[in-house]
Amino acid sequence: MANPIRNLIDGQQFSGILQIDIIEDKDSIIGVVRTELNDECMVVHPILYSPTAAKFKLFHKEFFKSMYKLKEEFGYEAIHSCTWNKKMVKMLFNGKAYKIGEHTGGILYEYDMR
Repeated sequence: MANPIRNLIDGQQFSGILQIDIIEDKDSIIGVVRTELNDECMVVHPILYSPTAAKFKLFHKEFFKSMYKLKEEFGYEAIHSCTWNKKMVKMLFNGKAYKIGEHTGGILYEYDMR
């Protein structure tokens, strides 16, 4: 189950909403997805702790459930992911995300949700 936490941010580098989804199973927190939301894009920063096949499957399911809720609420058509972990991006988006640039926090990828 993903438990979203939201904060409004008003700063020079970002102005919008930050949502943090804490993804957990029965025993522990298995991952966190930090999502920056503004008028132009949705940028996610996925982190999976102690990956196993079962934990990744749950993380993947809850990640997309959360992203599609945000799509419905805000009308986003794409997910932008910022991470140095290429393997995570490939697995999370089934190889359908493509690199669009680099950021101080990692490589920036885009995944079309249409």
